[in-house]
Amino acid sequence: MTGAAYIHRQLDSIGADIHRAEAELGAGATVDLVPLQERVVALCAGLSALPANDQPPFHPRMLTLMDDLSALARHIESRLGDLKAELSDTAERTRALGAYGRAPVAPGRPGKG
Repeated sequence: MTGAAYIHRQLDSIGADIHRAEAELGAGATVDLVPLQERVVALCAGLSALPANDQPPFHPRMLTLMDDLSALARHIESRLGDLKAELSDTAERTRALGAYGRAPVAPGRPGKG
């Protein structure tokens, strides 16, 4: 397989992986992005290894890939914000349960709490 054919195949595959990750995030799943990151690094290395005059035809697809990665990053940031809000809500409920779960101490009686 030539370098250009490898780049084409990787662009297709990585694009599909990004869209799959978007769908999984949308379904509430956790997504491991390390393999995707490694493949993007390899793609960039492969593209850099091509002769300079063979690189320009890939620029539009690389820009599309960058836009797709940016959209994925925004989706992840949004999910992170949602998770932070949920955790904060849970922490507040836990504190409230702790406060209301204690028995009141009657005046003049030794008590617990």
